[in-house]
Amino acid sequence: MKAGIKMRKIRTTKKWMKATIFLPLLLCFAIILGLCFDFIRFNSVQEISSGLDNANELNYANVLMSNVHTHESLTLSLIGIAIAVWIGLNIYNVLSKEELRVILDRAQEITEVTEQMYTEILKSKFRILSSSTASEYFATQLGYINRLPMELSEKIFELEDIFQVSYHLYGDESYTDINLKGADFAKNLKELTEEYKNAKKLSYDQYHFLMGYTSWRWGDFLHYKARYDKKNKPEEYCQTAKSAIEQYIQAGKWLFHIQKADDFSDAASYSPENQKFLAYLANDIASTYVDIIQNFSKEELKDVTTMAEAAINYSTELPNKVREKFYRNLGSAYEKSGNMSDALEQYKRAYQIAPSNWRCAYCIASWYRKQALIVFYKQIDTQNYERQNFYNVEDNKIEQLTGKEWTELIWRLEKAVYWYSDKQVNHYGQADVYLVEINDFLYRLTRDEVYMRKSEEAWKYMGFVREITQI
Repeated sequence: MKAGIKMRKIRTTKKWMKATIFLPLLLCFAIILGLCFDFIRFNSVQEISSGLDNANELNYANVLMSNVHTHESLTLSLIGIAIAVWIGLNIYNVLSKEELRVILDRAQEITEVTEQMYTEILKSKFRILSSSTASEYFATQLGYINRLPMELSEKIFELEDIFQVSYHLYGDESYTDINLKGADFAKNLKELTEEYKNAKKLSYDQYHFLMGYTSWRWGDFLHYKARYDKKNKPEEYCQTAKSAIEQYIQAGKWLFHIQKADDFSDAASYSPENQKFLAYLANDIASTYVDIIQNFSKEELKDVTTMAEAAINYSTELPNKVREKFYRNLGSAYEKSGNMSDALEQYKRAYQIAPSNWRCAYCIASWYRKQALIVFYKQIDTQNYERQNFYNVEDNKIEQLTGKEWTELIWRLEKAVYWYSDKQVNHYGQADVYLVEINDFLYRLTRDEVYMRKSEEAWKYMGFVREITQI
């Protein structure tokens, strides 16, 4: 009895196998006949249309040819479907369900291994190759979220490659184009992330990481572009810098749930590990304001001060060589607000932790020069002090100085000379134009030949440096 049932199953299986082989073949044969008929129709219509002159007749012939083309496309599509069905049915009959399940499981294992490999390489790329302080955060976060789909990981690889080129080509003529390409790529990756999210292919954490990552990198590209355009395209750099700040704020929203600048002040709501990455983000925003935009509205001044203070408050676990920039930014923010004494205090803190960084000495030198300008001109806009100098001061203005003003002015100018000299020593011997200006003005104030010689030496040294750099 069992043998009979088994034989009937075998016969049934054989019938199904024959059906899966012959039925698609018959369908293909019928479709091929139809294709041949369409070919004959196409030739006929072509012969007819070649002998027509009337516009309406030609129009009709073109419609016929279009219908033939459409019919042929449908025919070829049906052939493809028939072949796919035929192959699929035969595979299903040849392989058991268990064997198919094993193959699918192995394919899934291979996918998981590949995704894991991409993740580990991405971590290494962030930690080793990238020049961005945010990279450590991205590498860390990759260890906390589920592995990203391979397509998105590949896009991150490409974006990081563009970022590296952008960083190393800073100042090159092609620099702006590279950053535009990077910004567009970041935008496209953001849109692709949205598509994956809408298709429910990303978890909550994956989605927020990708949106935060692309926003941060987008901000980086715009920040670098604005720094370059400040010298070459002054009419558009400020708006580019503000767009960079908008992207940085978006990164804060996706990664740290920050909605506005004031939210950076709430340190208690973030873990110690996240605080140091918030410090990087806050500093990127503060640097965009201080280094690029420079002239702020009252509202912007409040934001940059908040960011600079947050960067310092969150960065207690970071190395001093990183924090010195944070102190300089806060000093600049205090200067813009007219809080000069606190500004000097921040500059001195930066110098204490990084005395070999010429920028720290430069900030202190610049502070003393501004103080001298304030003594001489009485009223001066702290946001636009660069418009004032000591070159074109008339002698009668010097004669109007009181004894106290004269003494105070000389003291501050000599302090500035000291710090500009320190900056020059630590800036690979690069001469400073303010040394010429200040020594020349000190000579006019005191008629001391020492200052005249220092001014002449500074001029000669500057000329020597220009000759060397032009070789």
